[in-house]
This record gives sequence, C-alpha cells and structure tokens, in this order.
Amino acid sequence: DLVVQEESPQETRYSVSSITPDQVGLWVRDRSIDPETQKALENILAKKNELNGIAETIAALDKEQSDIFRDQERLRGNLQRLGQTPEEAALRQRYVRQLGEQESRLAAIQTERQKAENARIPAQRQLDDLIQNLSLDRNL
Repeated sequence: DLVVQEESPQETRYSVSSITPDQVGLWVRDRSIDPETQKALENILAKKNELNGIAETIAALDKEQSDIFRDQERLRGNLQRLGQTPEEAALRQRYVRQLGEQESRLAAIQTERQKAENARIPAQRQLDDLIQNLSLDRNL
C-alpha cells in the first residue's frame, strides 16, 4: 500500500483598503480569521469609518457654503433692482441683514471646515500606519 496525501494549497489576497465590515463578519462566522486578525481589521475599519465621517462633514460644509454663495448672488441682484421707496428701503434692510447673517455663517463654516481638515490629517496618518504595520501571514 502506498499512502498518498494530496494537498491543494490555496492563496487568497485581499486589499486592506477595500475590506468591508460584512467581509470581516463573514470571515469570523466561517472561522477564517483568528481573533488577532479580526481585531486588527476592525481597528482599520473603525479608522476608515472615522475618515469617511470627516469627509462627509467636509462635503456637507462645502455644499452649504456653495448654497450660501448662490443665495448671496440672488440677494445682491435683488438689491441692485430696488428703488428708493419706503417699502423698498425696508426690503433693502432685510436683504442687508440677511447678507450679514450669511457672512457670519460663512466664517463659521470656514472654522468648522478647518477643524475637520485638521482632524482628517492625523486620522489618515493613523490609518496609513495601521495598514502599513499590519502583517498577517497565517495558515488557516
């Protein structure tokens, strides 16, 4: 009798930047990864989620700023068309007050956006470090 043991090594590669929480959950359920690997991947996913949240905040602020700019163009156009009647003077004051409020909001948006950008830079660095320091060579 000759006993032959056949092996069929398989290798699967994943890009860490494209891993989703669903994939990690599937691997945990299938016992395809060990707890150490699971923790490392979950840390990376948490940092990616944090970065996505910062990016969404920046995008929302940019959209709000753009909306204000558009509205200010409209208000300035309306101001140019107004005459000198008492009713138009009241409307002029209202438009000027609204422009002032919008300018205050634009200043606040700039501050909020700068804070978000300042938070994004170290978070991106941390994510890059987590990915770079990830070293998994497991036989599962």
